[in-house]
Amino acid sequence: MLRDSRIRWNGPVAVVRLLILAGGWLMQPSDGLAINRLVKLTPTHFHVRYGPERRQLLDLWVPESNSPVPLLVYFHGGGFKQGGKHMITPVEVQRAMENGVAIASVQYQFVHREGLDEPERAGVHDVVRRSARAVQFLRYHAERYGIDKTRVACFGESAGAGISLWIGCHEDIADPSSADPVLRESSRISAIGLTHGQFSYDLEKWLPEFAGRFGGSVKMFDSVDYPAFYGLTEREYRGPQGKHRRSLVDMISLMSSDDPPIIMVSYMPDRKPMSIVGFSHHPLHVELMENRSREVGQPFIGLMTKVRQEDREYVKQHSQPVVSFLIERLKAEPAPRGNEVIIQAQPVE
Repeated sequence: MLRDSRIRWNGPVAVVRLLILAGGWLMQPSDGLAINRLVKLTPTHFHVRYGPERRQLLDLWVPESNSPVPLLVYFHGGGFKQGGKHMITPVEVQRAMENGVAIASVQYQFVHREGLDEPERAGVHDVVRRSARAVQFLRYHAERYGIDKTRVACFGESAGAGISLWIGCHEDIADPSSADPVLRESSRISAIGLTHGQFSYDLEKWLPEFAGRFGGSVKMFDSVDYPAFYGLTEREYRGPQGKHRRSLVDMISLMSSDDPPIIMVSYMPDRKPMSIVGFSHHPLHVELMENRSREVGQPFIGLMTKVRQEDREYVKQHSQPVVSFLIERLKAEPAPRGNEVIIQAQPVE
């Protein structure tokens, strides 16, 4: 846990993350924003608890404004077993702030792969749903924080990208009859940003897709405890319970035409994966999402910078493509569309 009120930016992991995620962005021409890429920024609201679990904490930066501002919500990566809210980069924070957009960095409960008696054990389906509470929490406190609750977007890297995709494509989880006023708020958002994201957390779908691309010799995830990823025993996983829980996090099947627009980026080459990272960050995830978006009619920008020349050019012309896309979407939509956003929490009965 962080014990001070600033983002830490002094370790090799943080430096590597910036270089990988930016995809060479540091060497690209500036678009005019005066951004200090290594500055440490103090959150407007630090270490805010958005739920009862130990790791349900967020930091929030809010620009000065005379009216409510749009909101970006960031979820960190780490394979659902490591990482934290400190992983947001100064570039992401400053780009939002200088565009008059608030930005939150959220950390969340991990998936426990060992010990079925672990008191805080959670399957991935629990983790993504409990992460969505951060969006509901910030909406509930929108007036307090100066946020426009009708203009909210989510983004993240790797596991955080998967959480963002689940929130964006899942039906609204608002419960108007909940005794908890936070849970009466909408979880629907205006846009989704994914860096090195995954098309589904139904892992049974991964191997056929990769085997179809690279041949039946593809071997995947020997080190992953499949049942524990869903909070199940081996016997439960092989039965109806396992099938049901996998369906809860099959994001590509949840996609529909009324979901918000998506931008999804992979900076990895299209080659046979040899590691868990190689599988989970592979551009095949982008390709599958791209194909599905065409089927359902969902707005989608897929960028595979090591696969298509035009995608490399797009990234060169749009520094920080994910955050820039989301900010443009938020600024272009001053009001909710249809019933995508519940403006007010339902009263307690």
